Amino acid sequence: MALAVYTESGGKGRTAVDQEEAVEVMLEKYEVCCVLFHGFDWPLWTRGTAQTKESSSACMFLSILKEESAIAGRSKVQRLTKSN
Repeated sequence: MALAVYTESGGKGRTAVDQEEAVEVMLEKYEVCCVLFHGFDWPLWTRGTAQTKESSSACMFLSILKEESAIAGRSKVQRLTKSN
């Protein structure tokens, strides 16, 4: 991807991402995932059967969607109460 960006920009920019920068971004994303999936039974998901993994994945994603919906709802309420 970096090479495509470099080529499209007419040779300006970087052809590769610095390893330290890549690790930093990866750790940030990992931390986000840890927060999102906190409280879930990881061994069940990593070592379970295909059916168990599918079921637990669905529960994880539904939980995240519910949390995002609740956050969006609180934001909307805050905006509405501030405007009144």
